[in-house]
Amino acid sequence: LENSNSIEGVKGLTYRRGNDIFSNERQQIIHDINELPFISRDLLKDNKLKYADISTSRGCTRNCSFCCSPSFWSSEGSKWRGRDIFKVVDEIENIISKYGVRYFSFSDNSFEDPGINCKKVQNIAEEIIRRNLNICYFINLRAEFQRKASPQLMELLKKSGLYSVYIGIEAANEHDLRIYNKFAGIEDNEKIVELFRKYDIHVDIGFINFNPYSTFEGLRKNMNFLERHGFATCFPHASRYRIYKGSGLYERIKSDGLLKKTRFDDEFSYEYINKEIEKLANFLENYIFSYSAESYKIYFYSHDYIILLMYLKRQFESGEKNEAYRIVVENERQVKEVLSDLNRRNSKSFSLLIDMAEKAWDEKIAFSIMEDIVPQKHIQKAAAILDSYRVELLSNISRLGPEYSRYFIT
Repeated sequence: LENSNSIEGVKGLTYRRGNDIFSNERQQIIHDINELPFISRDLLKDNKLKYADISTSRGCTRNCSFCCSPSFWSSEGSKWRGRDIFKVVDEIENIISKYGVRYFSFSDNSFEDPGINCKKVQNIAEEIIRRNLNICYFINLRAEFQRKASPQLMELLKKSGLYSVYIGIEAANEHDLRIYNKFAGIEDNEKIVELFRKYDIHVDIGFINFNPYSTFEGLRKNMNFLERHGFATCFPHASRYRIYKGSGLYERIKSDGLLKKTRFDDEFSYEYINKEIEKLANFLENYIFSYSAESYKIYFYSHDYIILLMYLKRQFESGEKNEAYRIVVENERQVKEVLSDLNRRNSKSFSLLIDMAEKAWDEKIAFSIMEDIVPQKHIQKAAAILDSYRVELLSNISRLGPEYSRYFIT
């Protein structure tokens, strides 16, 4: 571009010329990604960031219908490509040495892939421990991981620094799981949450509560799961399928004539089979958006803040730090009490909305239900209380001495 040369031969490039859009030939896939150098970490250096993303692979061995990963990464018969685990840990060690970062997020579609066994997961954990890296890290997993995870592996993961997992649950009813082409079943979804909580590892979930083919029975089963495991504190009960062109579910929606003609970037440009469910989904989206600032704050406390408390508990478990441990445990109890109340309220309001929508949708009744059970003033108050608990924690821990401040991410 700088030399005014043609871009017609640049592989993998899509561009506009006049009113036309052109897509050049795709780049050839890099089969051995171990050939690639460590990625640039300018962002860490320039912004003094406290955590780093890292990848052990590209692609995914599954084929969920809502996901565009297969069309993005898969080419020339290759669905998944992995890195040598020693090079992965070399990169972690390099980042620690150069930037002082000890918080890592593994960005793999699913950390357990290639999925044949848990050898890769085990080897990475063992190598982190062998090098005594003392890190905190987060991973993405599929629910069927629970079938292969032994108690020994779970202890190993915890010891190596695993603090949080993101599980692609997506649904808690068989109807939707089939639509999403999920390999995991209902039992997997239940057991994976219980498994990681048993080892005091935080669990966050991917969840698609609404899709064009949703049923009232499916929504009730979804809500029961979310409430039972405490996931109804914020967004999941209102989450909707987002269109990714090239995914299997997009093609099905298109084939069934459910696509709407809207903006090209409208992620929800589809109709529902059941129009009353469509009204319910739209209502929840708009209602929650109306107090989005507080909603995101609630999400922060149910996710990031709880992870911080789990991290602090592990750091303060030793005898000389018992007072600090007691402070963190009490703070966690207070925070979870607020979140538990929100979980109950959201579940109750959603259940009533489902009952009403199944008979006949009424916008006024819907607003009345929300304002009676989970009014915006209550959400604002809950967010303010959680803020006060966070300030209280920082204040109480800092009183114990300046050496404790190093445990907090600034």
